[in-house]
Amino acid sequence: THTKYYLIDDRHLITGSINIEDRHHGYFDYMVSVAGDGLGDHFRARESGKAAPDYEREFELVFNQTMGGEKRFEIKPLLLDLLGKAEEEIFIEVAYIGDPDVDDAIAAAAHRGVEVNMLFSEKANIGNDLNYRTAEKLYQRAPVNIFLTPRMIHSKMLAFDRNLVLSGSANLSIFSMRNSAELNLLIRNPRLVTEFLAVGDARREASTPVEDAKALASYNHPLAALQELHQKLKL
Repeated sequence: THTKYYLIDDRHLITGSINIEDRHHGYFDYMVSVAGDGLGDHFRARESGKAAPDYEREFELVFNQTMGGEKRFEIKPLLLDLLGKAEEEIFIEVAYIGDPDVDDAIAAAAHRGVEVNMLFSEKANIGNDLNYRTAEKLYQRAPVNIFLTPRMIHSKMLAFDRNLVLSGSANLSIFSMRNSAELNLLIRNPRLVTEFLAVGDARREASTPVEDAKALASYNHPLAALQELHQKLKL
């Protein structure tokens, strides 16, 4: 499992991307606090698969889950749908990238005129070479804007047209999209979406924009291939 959540007294949920370890004090992350009556019942119904997702809710839980040997992976299909429907802007701030289907959807959005802004670490704690290879290929094939930050981006946040946010534990990596248990929150609440974007915009302003593909080309090519293979072998 790669989920990060706390369900307290059946009415208070805290979830997002922070693990319980000291190094996260120096990372970029997001956590969300949601409270309300019936929240615990809804959480368990969604986690077990007894309740189908309602993506028109202000907040909806989206799971990658394996129960009784059966996989129920909801995050990637939703993500691809949101990438395909975006009309004006996509903001991406994630730790690890590289799932080919997601890469294709991002490139397709940029080619149809959607402004795509991607923020990730100058040096990720793991999978850095695969990150750079993926970013280099995206930069070469589509008009995407890529920003590098000296802080470790451990966040997992995507915003669509500045009115919808998908955030939680899931990265855009092969392993996260296809094999890892994850929990994301789909957020339509206008106030919370605005708060997410205020933080994301500030982080982008403090980052370095990539202006040439050469800035992304200094990775170890064999190691990037091995990092991708490692994720595929986990399938």
